Amino acid sequence: MIGELRSLAIQNGWGNLKIAKLEKLITQFIPLFDLTDDIVNRYAEIDAFSQGRLSDKKLDCSARNMGKNDLWIAAVASTLNATLITTDGDFDHLNNRFLNVARFDLI
Repeated sequence: MIGELRSLAIQNGWGNLKIAKLEKLITQFIPLFDLTDDIVNRYAEIDAFSQGRLSDKKLDCSARNMGKNDLWIAAVASTLNATLITTDGDFDHLNNRFLNVARFDLI
């Protein structure tokens, strides 16, 4: 996935030249479905942030290994400025940083 590649570039501190080479390679990919660049880029930012490796936003806790599906859910919700409603704490570290999280317990 393009978001995962961009996240690796962020996390590993790739320079402009290496990122430009990656972006050139990405233009040769044939997408199976269309995701906006905003969502893909937000995925990369959230993934890097969750690992404590996003330079302009510091993680206030230990690194979080988010599942790939949760990352996509968070990226879409964040891009749409939607509130993410959940029953678990998997998104708590993103609350008020990338999106609003509303958490409730099932009875």
